[in-house]
Amino acid sequence: MESVKIYTAGRMLGLTYDEQMEWRENLTRELSVRTNKSVKLYHPPRYYTYDFQRHKTEKEVMKWDLEHLKLCQIMVVNLNGIKDSIGTIYEIATANAVNSLCDKHIYILAFGDDNNLHPWIKESIFRYEESIEKIAEYIAEYLLV
Repeated sequence: MESVKIYTAGRMLGLTYDEQMEWRENLTRELSVRTNKSVKLYHPPRYYTYDFQRHKTEKEVMKWDLEHLKLCQIMVVNLNGIKDSIGTIYEIATANAVNSLCDKHIYILAFGDDNNLHPWIKESIFRYEESIEKIAEYIAEYLLV
């Protein structure tokens, strides 16, 4: 059985590695208790992060992130600090473009601070939930069936 692929997007700049990974690890745990389906989570900080420079160019990081995003069926976005995260906004736009232009659909799910979001960001989100627990519940009950 092929794994459902989930890409996690959210602000990284100005956060420690542990801060970048905290909600992502919560999502991983919450999904593991809600489903026994095969799920592959792509957490960008595990590969490229501001704390440890493994890359040689920013293009390398951008291409890696966007190629893995395009492989996914689900994208989970942490909206906290999104106004300071051009990368997260770019990832949402990329997923939205895939949904509009390709023979594929990426479900864009979001949680966190949705106050004063640009209308285009709001319109790109398939479903908003109040917490990571609710996101995991929705994924398990509706998208992994």
